[in-house]
Amino acid sequence: MDALHVALFVGAGLATGVVTAALWARAWLRRAAREARTASERARQQSHSVREGAAEARARQATRFAEEAADELARTREGLADLESALDEREAIVNEREQRAAGAEDEVEARHGLVAQVLAQGEQLAQECREHEAARLVALEAAGNLHRGPAVEQVVAELLADARLRAQKLTRRLEQEWENESASAAARVMAMALERYNGVGHLERIQNTVAIGDAPTLRAFADAAGATHTAFAEGTGCTLVCDETDHSATVRGDDPLAREIARRVLRQIANRNTRDAGEVRKMTAQVKDEVEREVHNAGRKALRVLDIDRVHPEILHLVGRLKFRLSYSQNQWKHAIEVGYLAGLIACELGIDVALAHRAGLLHDIGKAMTHEREGAHAVLGAEVARRCGEDEQVANAIGSHHFDEPPQGALAYVVTAADALSGARPGARRENAAHYLQHIRDIQAIASRSPGVQRVDVMHAGREVRVVVTGREQGAGAQSQERVLGDGDLYPLAQEIARAIEAELTFAGQIRVTVIRESRAVSVAY
Repeated sequence: MDALHVALFVGAGLATGVVTAALWARAWLRRAAREARTASERARQQSHSVREGAAEARARQATRFAEEAADELARTREGLADLESALDEREAIVNEREQRAAGAEDEVEARHGLVAQVLAQGEQLAQECREHEAARLVALEAAGNLHRGPAVEQVVAELLADARLRAQKLTRRLEQEWENESASAAARVMAMALERYNGVGHLERIQNTVAIGDAPTLRAFADAAGATHTAFAEGTGCTLVCDETDHSATVRGDDPLAREIARRVLRQIANRNTRDAGEVRKMTAQVKDEVEREVHNAGRKALRVLDIDRVHPEILHLVGRLKFRLSYSQNQWKHAIEVGYLAGLIACELGIDVALAHRAGLLHDIGKAMTHEREGAHAVLGAEVARRCGEDEQVANAIGSHHFDEPPQGALAYVVTAADALSGARPGARRENAAHYLQHIRDIQAIASRSPGVQRVDVMHAGREVRVVVTGREQGAGAQSQERVLGDGDLYPLAQEIARAIEAELTFAGQIRVTVIRESRAVSVAY
């Protein structure tokens, strides 16, 4: 019974719930339908409002575009009107210019006609003038018995001679001005360099004769075929000339370094009275080692004095060998150092590389250490060694050109040449023997006398000046032939020719002044 009641109650409850749920669902559906209709209406209204607003916006935009287009059209029309006015003005200007051009063209044509007429008249007058001139020349030739060709040649020759004389005078004046200015500047630079240099040149005289007091020793060396003499000659490369009367022996040889070795060996022989060939060879080897050390030390000392960087060992050896080389009694090692120092001072005054000037000045005479071994001028030999050992081309050119054996190619070459002249030409720097001096004078006279018309050559001031007397004009009684008489325009070229010949053929320090003198004489005899 209870279970049945419960089931009934449960079923009634379920039915009630189902009915209630159905009612609630239907109510919810109705409400949802109403809300949907409301939303649809609202959306429709909003869509209508939007369409109306868009239509109004399009209408406003169209109105604005129409107004802007109307304004732009108005402005364009105004611009076109302005352009049309400007074109009208320019067209008027062009028309006016065309009219003026047409008038100018007519005027030019008229003037061309006038010019052609004037040219024709001028040509006619010129032809008449030429005819009159030809007739006048014919009349003059007939009256003066003179042909036109020779007369023209004579006038041209006189004009050329006059022009040549004026050109030579101008050239001489310019050269003198340049020489005066350059000489003044050079003297100033060299004076400043010498004032800063306090070195003193010392003349040296090497005695190649050594006294040997021991007669047996002297006789042993006097025998050229003897073992002692042979050992000495083979070891030193020099020969001995023995004088038993004066008890002395004289060294003979071409290599200054070999002569120095021979002198030292000979002094030791004289002091020890050595006659043994083996002992002579031993002494020679010791002296050679000693001299080679001195050569190396002399080269290094020269580099230190001038603050020069390292050089090739061959060049260092050649610089050291100059210590035993004399030129006109001047030690060439000291001369090389002096030239290097002076070249540096001159380079400093001129704004040139001082270190390079020191180097070129020191090495300028290294070729003198080889002149006994190879043929050629010492400047050329030195330049070849410098180039082979990798020296700077400026240095090599300065070495090769300091006696103008090759053309100078820069300021450094002239600096080294000037420094070499300063070191060698200053008073007391060198000593010349009388025979060399006389030969130098004879060479100058021979060169100056080669030119035609030279009557006499006077060498003055120890060869520093040459006065050349040439044939002058003679008038009156006893006048000689005038075939080789030189005119005013020939004197200066002759002086230049002689000076250039002296430069090319002779070696000298300093300068030689050449003066050409022409004497004119007028002679009359009273009876």
